[in-house]
Amino acid sequence: MNAGYIFFFHKAFVMQHLFLYRGIYMHYDFSLSKCILVGVLVTVTLGVMPVSGASYSVGVKVGDWVKYEVAGTVPYLSDYDWVRLEVQNVNGTEITILATVHYKNGAEETNSLSWDIETGREPWIIPANLNKGDSIPFRYDTAVINDTLTKTYAGASRTVNLLNLSEYDEYTEMIAYWDQDTGFLLELFLNYSSLTESWAGGYKAIETSLWSPTPQMTIELSSETAARGDLVTVSASMEDLAGNPIEGATVTVYINDKAVDLLDLGDGYYEVDVDTSDIIEGTYEITVSAHKEGLQPIDVSGTLRVEPRILHVTIQLSTDTATQGDIVTVSATVRDLAENPIEGATVFAILGHKTVTLSDQGTGNYEGNIDTFDISEGTHLVTVTAEKELCEPAENAETLNVKAAVPWVLYIGVAAIIIVIAVVIIYRIRK
Repeated sequence: MNAGYIFFFHKAFVMQHLFLYRGIYMHYDFSLSKCILVGVLVTVTLGVMPVSGASYSVGVKVGDWVKYEVAGTVPYLSDYDWVRLEVQNVNGTEITILATVHYKNGAEETNSLSWDIETGREPWIIPANLNKGDSIPFRYDTAVINDTLTKTYAGASRTVNLLNLSEYDEYTEMIAYWDQDTGFLLELFLNYSSLTESWAGGYKAIETSLWSPTPQMTIELSSETAARGDLVTVSASMEDLAGNPIEGATVTVYINDKAVDLLDLGDGYYEVDVDTSDIIEGTYEITVSAHKEGLQPIDVSGTLRVEPRILHVTIQLSTDTATQGDIVTVSATVRDLAENPIEGATVFAILGHKTVTLSDQGTGNYEGNIDTFDISEGTHLVTVTAEKELCEPAENAETLNVKAAVPWVLYIGVAAIIIVIAVVIIYRIRK
């Protein structure tokens, strides 16, 4: 490439390769040590011809704007706070922008600048939708896009085109990034070093109308595995790329066909308890979506496994041996595998041909009585079963020995014999 010059304007804007200052055209002294800043990079040419056969598209429209922070050690740079460029007119491939320089003392200056993207005279906007290896008109000749990559600007991740000219001129390196979709400049860095002077600095997009910032969001589940019917707490934290909390967003968690809004707890935190009673057992990808005006929507995914709630029951008998006709008390405790007490279950005990429903005593405890008067003599199992909706049923058993009762006729006969014996003994004693 032929050598070119870097122009910056201070209290004036570059127009037609001359500085216009307070209405007076002044030829520019091309000594780089006398360059003054504002932020327009131009090439000194008498005319740059479009690249032969190239067909370029304009990616901007009237009203589009980008605001840049200005930083570095370039001479006079400390005077500037920010620079804002807004598209004023688009006529074919010719673009007019309004440039506003805001000084740190609060003063502002504006001017307009027009060029055709087919000539490549200005770096602020280049053709849209270029890719690595594409050529663009630049300075006296053409330049080739070095790379197409992803970087973050003005709060969003963007696909950008990189142009790195290590020898922009004898003493200067230039690195520039343009938004691929629109062709708008997003970052320009200049590094100048000679025997007598050195400086570095440039511009970086910090705000724009071209897109909305993309927030950052992290989510957390109280548990990634839940028994059906459990409450799962879904928490989300939102902040911008600078780490500032984002409040007032609409945040929703989606699990299968279920959608639940999170509550805004303030300071960028959102939370809700999700009831899994109506979620069929299985493994689900859950999605937390956040929306807020002025921000890009964001989705963050996670995984939740819903398992059947499995019950287990323990039982205790008031005795392990009973005589026919005794009342045996059956006590049962019902819990899930996490040892949470289960209330409201249906619990019943079976002894032989008898079935008795145990009453709910609260905190997972159940109790009932079984009359053994018509239970045959022998060893029996007392089986307790616990059932509840959305739960896997459970049962357990204990052994009960039942002894036969002595018939009442037998008791009378024995008593009569005892009486007779007693009478005989008394008679003999008296005799």
